[in-house]
Amino acid sequence: MNRDVWYANPEVKFLIVQQCKNREIGLLSKNNSEFNVRNIHAHYTNFLEKNFHAFHFYNRSYNVYYSLAQYNKIQMFSFAPDIRKQQRVSWNAECINHTVAFDFGLDFDSEGLHDIDRAYNDCMLVKKDFDKYKIPYSVKFSGGKGFHIRVPFEALPKKLFSTDSDEPNSIFLFLKTVAELMIVNYGIDGGMKTLDLAVFDHRRIWKCDYSWTCETGLIALPLTDEQFNAFNLEMVKPLNVLKAGIRNRGDLQREGNNNGFKNYCSEILGIEI
Repeated sequence: MNRDVWYANPEVKFLIVQQCKNREIGLLSKNNSEFNVRNIHAHYTNFLEKNFHAFHFYNRSYNVYYSLAQYNKIQMFSFAPDIRKQQRVSWNAECINHTVAFDFGLDFDSEGLHDIDRAYNDCMLVKKDFDKYKIPYSVKFSGGKGFHIRVPFEALPKKLFSTDSDEPNSIFLFLKTVAELMIVNYGIDGGMKTLDLAVFDHRRIWKCDYSWTCETGLIALPLTDEQFNAFNLEMVKPLNVLKAGIRNRGDLQREGNNNGFKNYCSEILGIEI
């Protein structure tokens, strides 16, 4: 199976659009000759497809990303490069004022697939405690060299939420502090850290669930507990993902309670909220 066939599947596009509601979509390439595209707003699969064609998605090594932030207003951008550039400057300046939520994203990365066990083991340590404290979260293979855990904004204490990065109660500063304490608590603060601390800014985007990763040919796949416990790279190969079924699968968010994250921070990390 190739990348074109993967994205030709309407269920794939539907799952991407479903999770990106009120979020920014980005098309990013690691090829320096291919420009990156951000600020895509697609609530419908046909509009996502229009953006794919407008930016020659199938002829470029684009990976699909979405924003950890959610917005109450997303500006519609032109396909014309010069106009789009002007719109981007305007949106970057004002988007913080339209931010209504920001998820807690934990990005565990190894150096590559050859040592992915490092990222897996650190992700497992955190996952076990999140299960213990019944924190709502989803976990996925990133498609590249690690794993993502995402705690939805709704599971975070609301009094922390401020989109002003300079305020003491800024959600971005708070979540970065939590991640830094997690690195120490779980003993992953050696010379080769797996937990990325660069994800806590209001413009951060990360790999979209069910997207094809150009560098590996693997799928960024949300994982059940059983899949995570028995994880192997065969299960995230495109054909195997489709064989297992993706219809209405979603992000597989675990159920939890409103106090789970607060109790976790207090009892595990020593942060009183």
